Amino acid sequence: MTPEAAAAMPDLLCMDWRLGDADAAFTAAAHTVSLRLLNHRIVTNPMEPRGVVGVYDPTSEQYTAHVSSQSLHGNRDAIARVLNVPPERLRFVAP
Repeated sequence: MTPEAAAAMPDLLCMDWRLGDADAAFTAAAHTVSLRLLNHRIVTNPMEPRGVVGVYDPTSEQYTAHVSSQSLHGNRDAIARVLNVPPERLRFVAP
């Protein structure tokens, strides 16, 4: 499929990954640059499972997660938002 044909199909999506708030960053930026790129729509998408073993310590109110991931800080921050706790209360460990 050509990039033009794919662009004509806006619902052709297999993965949507977002991290951060790009709109806020552009709004706050002193200068911006525009550039049109043709993207082949191929992204890295790991095939290994994203396993997690988590432990909660009620005494310290700390969470520990042993994860099979390399994006520890991004995952920690996302889970902190889901749990509605500060990221400092989560410890992510990747062997």
